[in-house]
Amino acid sequence: MIDLEKITAESLTGLFRKGPTKGQLQGVKDICWKLNQDPTLKDLRWLAYMLGTTIHETSSTMEPIEERGGAAYFESKYDPVLASTPERRATAVKYGNTEEGEGVRYRGRGYVQITWKSNYERFGKELKLDLIKKPELALKKSVALSIMFIGMKKGMFTGRKLDQYFNFKKEDWIGARGIINGNDAAERIANYSKMFLEVLIKVAV
Repeated sequence: MIDLEKITAESLTGLFRKGPTKGQLQGVKDICWKLNQDPTLKDLRWLAYMLGTTIHETSSTMEPIEERGGAAYFESKYDPVLASTPERRATAVKYGNTEEGEGVRYRGRGYVQITWKSNYERFGKELKLDLIKKPELALKKSVALSIMFIGMKKGMFTGRKLDQYFNFKKEDWIGARGIINGNDAAERIANYSKMFLEVLIKVAV
């Protein structure tokens, strides 16, 4: 359990360039609150790694965000018809984007932004929500929190999950980036996560 009242701007000194702001502080508290509601999450390293991932994936806002870019950008990356290369068009189809316009519709959203129609469908089934018809629900804080917690615990993003990297025998802060996205920014996220762990140890009850 985390004592949310002990999470203060002072306790997060060094994690944010200017602050934290009220929004960043509340974002950290929201993620810690979610842990308090989940009896299966007992390893503080798991929460620390989620927080470290969030600070990177949300550009330090600590709130669910949409992937940055305009329609042309999403079409070039994710659309099965309009993507910029045959390889990208094939990838779009592979991950469920089969109709023109779905590159924009199923763009990245959330704390650890999900993309592709197939992922919206999988998480929708998991949460009993129609994310296919209403993909914007992935931006709702409660939904985005559930997607991150469930996805990282169960390995729903890449097939790799938290307990593979943090258990009673192992602690792999760098390798854990594989839970979300290969090794992109792995060292930076590891550093954030270890700083968050120091905070969490002090506020755990």
